[in-house]
Amino acid sequence: MADNRDKITIRGADENLYGDAVLAEPDRELDDMWGTFRISGEGFDNCPFPIGTEVKMRLLHNFHIHDGMIAEEIGYEVWRLAK
Repeated sequence: MADNRDKITIRGADENLYGDAVLAEPDRELDDMWGTFRISGEGFDNCPFPIGTEVKMRLLHNFHIHDGMIAEEIGYEVWRLAK
């Protein structure tokens, strides 16, 4: 996900952003995060909703580890309307 912090407004991070490391192995780590926010400007990469929409986005990362460092990162965004 691109750094678009100026394009979103996050309500109460303690209540609306969650994350967990789902799997951690010496050569791989998967994490699973989701947040609820309102789109407040143009330019949010891959966003399927218009400005003003309150959305719930799940963000999954698949990190490939080599020699203790992240060698590759694959990210997945799953967009939903917030309810």
